[in-house]
Amino acid sequence: MFKNNKLRHLPAVAYAAVTLAVMAPATAADYPERAVRIVVEFPAGGATDIVVRRVGAKLREHIGQQIVVDNRPGAGGLIAHEHVAKSPADGYTLLLASTALAANKSLHRKLAYDASTDFAAVSLLADWGAIVVIHPSIPAKTLGEFVQVVKARPGEITYSSAGTGTWPHLAQEMLNSRAGISMVHVPYNGAAPALQDVLGGFIHTKIDSYVTSMPHIKTGKLRALGVTTAERMLQAPEIPTVAEQGYPGYAAAIWAGLMAPKNTPREVIVKLESNVVASVKDRDVNAQLIGDGVRPVGSTAADLDKLLKSELALWAKVIREIGIKPTE
Repeated sequence: MFKNNKLRHLPAVAYAAVTLAVMAPATAADYPERAVRIVVEFPAGGATDIVVRRVGAKLREHIGQQIVVDNRPGAGGLIAHEHVAKSPADGYTLLLASTALAANKSLHRKLAYDASTDFAAVSLLADWGAIVVIHPSIPAKTLGEFVQVVKARPGEITYSSAGTGTWPHLAQEMLNSRAGISMVHVPYNGAAPALQDVLGGFIHTKIDSYVTSMPHIKTGKLRALGVTTAERMLQAPEIPTVAEQGYPGYAAAIWAGLMAPKNTPREVIVKLESNVVASVKDRDVNAQLIGDGVRPVGSTAADLDKLLKSELALWAKVIREIGIKPTE
């Protein structure tokens, strides 16, 4: 049984300590030794999914291990959030979080996790605005004209989102509140299927990302009414902002950041952070992201942690103002 005679003569406690040391998991210096899984809140094809796949391809080169993108849509991100929050804090299961992580805390009275304490920030990958699009069957060429159509057809005009409590839902409700209009919300399990039904004419409007909506705007399958950012988008300067069309102060942007379960070793977070930042700032990845209509960031973990705290406060305020009641 004992291959080392010296170990055989150790006291039981000392022998146990040596045994545990031999059996202990690899140190952060050895991380990662296998594939790293990134859980995404929404289905493949949406902007957040595209961002993580762009960055993940380069991150794989930096860390020398496979990056597995695991799409777990549903419940406005709650399924993905809870899964990662309860995963081992070893750096092998990460969350590609978005605005939904911050908003859900105010949308639900009871959650199986706490967004403010159950995750460790790694890096903000990117942020971006979106475009208010409508199906071309709607007789409106501007945002103002569309608002008049909605007011003239109460209870009839529909809008889709990636799910209740997701950023597109909240951004649309912010606009509805400013414009004094009401539309029927149709939530989907992701941005891609939500957009498909606008393209098909089953839904009238949606706030959608540049990368997924612009190809259809160019072909005339969608009509762009405005962008949600405070300034016009670099990639589409011809589209006016919502704010400049009579709604000053309106601005809404979405972000995508990499998070780990709380108590993930600091050394692992630091290693992940440096490699993620290098991946985002890679020249080719940077150009791809800009082409997708997003702003590459590649922040420090501290900056993402600060952003999450500010977003928790922001969306709590917005949700109160637009009158969304938290669910149980």
